[in-house]
Amino acid sequence: LKYNFLKEREKSRRPALPVTVNLELPTGDVERQLGSGLTDVYINGVVQKSLTSKTKLRLNSGLLFSGNTTTGLIGIRTRGAVITSSGSVVRQFHPKLQLGVELAGAFSGNAQLGKGQLQGMFGGNYQLRPNTSFDFGLVAGKHVGSPRAGIQVGISVDF
Repeated sequence: LKYNFLKEREKSRRPALPVTVNLELPTGDVERQLGSGLTDVYINGVVQKSLTSKTKLRLNSGLLFSGNTTTGLIGIRTRGAVITSSGSVVRQFHPKLQLGVELAGAFSGNAQLGKGQLQGMFGGNYQLRPNTSFDFGLVAGKHVGSPRAGIQVGISVDF
């Protein structure tokens, strides 16, 4: 669920301020190892500001309550809170091509959650149609919740 309670306006110093809430209910049967059996509640705030007509700055910060962020991890029954944060800068180089960089991290006082994270990404997207884009990125990170190095590719469709 996403709610944008303050939209950015042209020639205004105020940024856009949306908030998101994710609720992930337990699925499967823990006794038969078909799910984690945990409910996850995640609240995230975003600050977005246009630096120029083609460059956007985004800052995110959130808090994960009560569970873990991965559905179906067999046998994980650890509870705790995880603080997340990230920042990115994205620039439009062509009407169909955007490129950007991001730095993201996560911290928990409970190491058993396995959510410690620090990672950076360079990536972008290429608009295939008005509602469809090809997305790509190179990621590198440190700590248990981050990939050491990787490539991400995907397709986004807006309905």
